Formats: sequence, C-alpha cells, structure tokens
Amino acid sequence: MKISSCFLVVFIFIGLSARTQEQSPYNSSGKKIEKKILKSARKQYDLGNYMSAVQKYSDLLKIDSTNPLYNNEIAHAYYDNFRQPLSIPYFERAIRYSKDTLGEAYFFLASAYHLAGQYELAQKNYALYLNLLLLHGSYVGVQEKFDVAEDVKRRIEMCDNGKLLSQSPASTFLIGNKSRPFEIRSLGKNINSEYDDYDAVLTGNDSLMYFTSRRDSTTGGGIDWDDKYFEDIYLSKAQKNNWTQCVGIGAPVNTNKHDAIISVSPDGKTIYLYRGNKQGTFYFSNLINGKWTNPAILSEHSDINTKAWETSFYGFIKSKSDLYVVSDRAGGLGGRDIYVSHVTDSTWSPLENIGAPINTPYNEDCPYISADGNTMYFSSSGHNSIGGFDIFQSHKVNGKWSEPENLGVPFNSPGDDVFFVPANTADRFYYSSSTHAKDSTCDMDIYVLDICDEDPTVLLAGRVIGIPDAVLTITGKESGKSMEAVIVKGGQYSVKLEGGKEYVFTFKTSSVEPVSTDIIIPKQCRKYEMYQEFVFTQPGQPLVVKNALLDIKTEAGNLSYSDFLAKADKKGLDGYSEVTLNTTPVMVVSVDTVKKVTGQDTTLAIKTTISFNNVLFDFGKSKIDRSFMPELDKAVALLKNKDYKNTKFEVAGHTDSKGKDSYNMGLSKRRAAAVANYLALKGIKRNRMKVVGYGETRPIAANENADGSDNPEGRAKNRRTEIVILK
Repeated sequence: MKISSCFLVVFIFIGLSARTQEQSPYNSSGKKIEKKILKSARKQYDLGNYMSAVQKYSDLLKIDSTNPLYNNEIAHAYYDNFRQPLSIPYFERAIRYSKDTLGEAYFFLASAYHLAGQYELAQKNYALYLNLLLLHGSYVGVQEKFDVAEDVKRRIEMCDNGKLLSQSPASTFLIGNKSRPFEIRSLGKNINSEYDDYDAVLTGNDSLMYFTSRRDSTTGGGIDWDDKYFEDIYLSKAQKNNWTQCVGIGAPVNTNKHDAIISVSPDGKTIYLYRGNKQGTFYFSNLINGKWTNPAILSEHSDINTKAWETSFYGFIKSKSDLYVVSDRAGGLGGRDIYVSHVTDSTWSPLENIGAPINTPYNEDCPYISADGNTMYFSSSGHNSIGGFDIFQSHKVNGKWSEPENLGVPFNSPGDDVFFVPANTADRFYYSSSTHAKDSTCDMDIYVLDICDEDPTVLLAGRVIGIPDAVLTITGKESGKSMEAVIVKGGQYSVKLEGGKEYVFTFKTSSVEPVSTDIIIPKQCRKYEMYQEFVFTQPGQPLVVKNALLDIKTEAGNLSYSDFLAKADKKGLDGYSEVTLNTTPVMVVSVDTVKKVTGQDTTLAIKTTISFNNVLFDFGKSKIDRSFMPELDKAVALLKNKDYKNTKFEVAGHTDSKGKDSYNMGLSKRRAAAVANYLALKGIKRNRMKVVGYGETRPIAANENADGSDNPEGRAKNRRTEIVILK
C-alpha cells in the first residue's frame, strides 16, 4: 500500500526550466570540461543516482559557484532524493543569479522550507509562486490553474497551522487520565534504511514486528512510477532493548508486485497484506509448519475489495465486529476516506462512509481503533494538518466520533506522519514519519514513542575494586548541593540520582587524597539500573572510573556486571565512558599512648608515627616511586616545624611475608635507608635519624587469609616505611 503525500509536485514553468536557459552555462575557459561533467551529472540524475549526480554538480560549482543552471539542477538532485532541506541554498542561488524568472524554483524552495519547518519563509515563496502563476499562467487551462492555485493556498494554510502548533510543543502524552513525559526515537539501522520504511505491526506479545519497506533489495528489483522500489514485507525479532536485523519475509508472500503488511494476528500465525500494482487487493496468509501459505484474497466477493483504491483496513482481528477500510471509491467526501463495515450473520455489511468530522475533502488514511472501539487514531492531510499527513485522535461519544484533535508537535511534522499504533504489552506507540531524520532526509522511517516513567530518579549501582571500604561524596554540579555521603561497604554501593543532571563524584579513602570527576547521569524514559566501577590498584597509581550508564541488567544477561564490562566491546557500547584520575598517597600521622615499664615503675609515653600507607615501594623494590615524593615532602615539613625540629626519630622499614627472612630483613633496611637519604637531601640532619629494618616481623595486616590463601591487600599494607618520633 503505497503512501502518497498530499505534496504532489504541481508547478508551472515560467521562464527558465531545469535544463534550459538564455545565457551560456559554461565559462569560456573551461567549456569542454564543464560540458563533460554536466553530461555525466545529468546521466546520473536520470538513472536515479542522485547523490552521484550531486557530486558531479558539486564539481561544477567549484568551477562556477554562481551558475544558476548548476545550482538549480543540484537542488533538484537533493530534492528528488528526499533531502529537500539540503536543496534550499541551491534554489536560493539559482533564483538570485538567473536572468530569467525561475517560477518552478519558487515552488520547490517553498516546499523545502516547509519540510524544514521554516514556515514564514515557506509562505513567502509560496506567495511569490502564486503571484507568478496568476500573472503568467495564461497558457494553463482554467481548471488546472484553479487547482494549482488552491493547492498552493492550502500549503500556505498548513504553514499557518505549523506556526500555531509549534508555539506550544507537547511535553507530555495523555495515557488514560494521566499526562506523562515521553521520548521519541528512531528504531535504528536494524529496521530503518535509506529508503522508505513504514507501517509497523506487532504480534500480541510484541516479540515480532512486521513492516513495509521500499528498499533496493525488493523482490524483483522493480521501480514504480514515483522512482521508488516496489514494496516488500520485512520482519524483525525483539531482543533486549533493540530489534534484530530485519529480513524479507520471502516468497510466496513477497512478489514482484507491491506487497505491504496491513495487520498480523496476536499469535503471529496469520498476516493480512495489500498486493497489487495499481489499486491492489487485500490478501491473507497463514503460517503452517514454519512456512507461509500462498496468499489468498480476503473476502473476495465482499465490499472491501473493489476496483477502487483500498489502501488499508483495521479492526478485523481485534473487534470481530467492525472493520474500518480506507478507500478512494466514488461518493466519498474527498480523496481517500475511512469507511466501516459491520459483521452480521458472519458476513460483512457494505462499507459505510463514517463521514464528518473524521473525513474531509482531502485524504484520510491509517485508522487504528482501540480495543473498546471508542478511540480512533488516524492520519489526515485535512483538518489543521501542518503538512502532508498528520496524526489525529477522535473519541466516540454517544455513538458519534468527536471533532478530531491534532496530536501536535513533536508527534507531527511538516512531512507525512502515519500508522500510529500502540504496542500490546507496554506504554509505547509506533508510527512512521518522513521528517524526523537528523540527516535532513525525508524518506519514511519507523519511530517509537515511549511513554516515560513518572519518577525522575534513577538507580546507579557501583563497585570499588582494590579496597573494601571508601566514601563517595556526590554533589550537584549546578545546585552545589551535596547528597548524603555514600558509604562503600565490602566494595559495593548504590545510589539514587536524578536523570538529566550533572554531578561531581568525589572518591575518598584513607590511603589517598580525595579525587573528583564530573558525570552526567542520562535522563531515563524507562527506568533501568546503571553501573559504575572504581578500579584502584594502590595509592599513587591511577584510579580508573568506569561508567556504564546504560541498561546494564539487560545488556549483561546472566553475567555479573563486572564480568560483562570485562568482556564487552566498549567502543561499541553506547553509554560507556572511562576516566583515569591520578592519585596522591596520604601521609598519616598517628599519636599513640604507650606504657613504659622501668623496674617497678610504670610511666606513660607518647609515640608519634608518620605512616605512608604501606605503598612507598613495589614488591621486592627499595626505590621510592616519584609519585610518593610529595608525601615525603610533607614529612620533611612536619619534621622541620617547631614541635618536631629538635626531635630524634626512627626510620623503620617493613616488608610482607614473601621471600626468605634474611632477604626481607635486608630489603626493609634498604627501604628505610632510601627514605633516610631522601630526608637528608631535603635538609634533615642525619644525627637525628635512626635507620632500622624489621623485615616481616611487625605486620599490621594479615599476609594470608584465614583459609591460607594469599591476601594481596594485606601484604601491600605491610610493605611500608614509617617514621617514629622518639621522645
């Protein structure tokens, strides 16, 4: 079922046509070169290779950027390739630099501005075209001139509708009695192509999607009068938060003719389709033993399949009592109207035009009727459409349909917005639009309208690897307000945050100075759990922050979040980022009261220890890492201040339990000597120092776990050098 917009290109040529002009199109110096390129560009255009033609015309414009012929023809190449907004600057230049009046260029320029949502400029150029038509269109038949003028006036009226509806775009969508936020997004490359893709229908559990496409892989490769491939039916399976790469449904459903999906039964075992070259006919096919039967005509002798153009129907599957059909049969209110048939004694009654206020003198299409039969979504190029087909809704009150309401912006656009249908198992809708694409293409794509959860908070689960305990302080970047500190216990934490906000995460632990990073928490439409890791090796070494701000539960499947991140291709993982933060070890000064026994007397003594958090040295090494020198400088400053400048102190080296006792004793002395040498270089007198090594004899943490396994974290704490103040 081909989608035909009301934007039929009807124009009057006034003066210069697309390929003729008074002045020579060539510069005298490069006539042969330009002529050759122009011939090649036109050949590509005639073959429908529009972007190849664009490249050729671009080469010509590099030679002569003000040539009106080149600008006019490249504009048409963009326009005819459904990239109408990209044609605007070229139509503008063609008009500006031409010696003739380019009447048709004003029309196409106006249409391009219209599709780009620039309504004022569209109206200006529509008006210019209309004036030219009335002044210079004497050679056009009276009726044709009238029809063209009415068409242009309608477009100007649509621009007025667009300006009005764009003043207050919707931020919520009414579901039941509640207005809820929403999100519109493309179904992506697995569904949408560079060609027209539209009319998504789903099985009862939303696990399978069927849709229609006019892509270059169409069966038979046929191209219709509108320079588009014939329609074929494609399907895709739901997976996680996406859809699988679509595939054609194949024979015997897809043929060399137009084959377009209309509906699918809830169990997915029967599909209903439109087939034909001109008017077309409704068919159905059943899935038996995994294969589709040869499609048969639906209700062959009924009123729903006639010589008129019936494009779609709805209601046959769900209600079993009413069937809504779109037809351009004689006697309607306009072009295509919506009709209804009622079941009586297992047969369908003749179609009845549902009339006003639904149908108009223009075109209506794509009706969807709610399960209770009281709400209709449909598309129309009439009413207060802002361009092409807009989506409307109407409610049945006391047996009559209410005045249709335009869903407004952003649901509707200046292009075609059609096939608006709800999902079966979630608060979401699917529809097709020709104007939402970010790359300014105006071919049809399929979009999903997700109705969002009302609570704006989102959950971030996290893990700290390398140390069991830490504290996270989270502060709003804009507000400056700090949340309650997040305590990391056993390496795990979780926190609720508001989506769409930027926060400052400050990581604090006893072994390093606090480090911070800014993180933008994405706004979630449908809530999902996100994940974060702080990977810490040892103080002085970088702290790596891994942010998986995506639906981690769905993506990870049966894997733990950490295992999933370790195995995932992070370059292709949307929502993943990684930040590396340099850390500075903390110098800890501890003051202890100890008992000192001399003979029968017991006295209290003060013991002050400067500890460097166990990480001055790597395993088996006695060379001080440069990253720890700032901490040693703090110790130097402390030993020089008035409270300690005359004290004597012990530089004590320690090791973990790895290696022989004798080796560890020597290693600990070398470590103590390395610290003492650094202090001496900084001006601390050696006669104040006592350098000793204790090897592995004075651990402050277990080198092994209770089960006898290695305890790397404990051993790291034991590899230390301390400065003990002697009083």
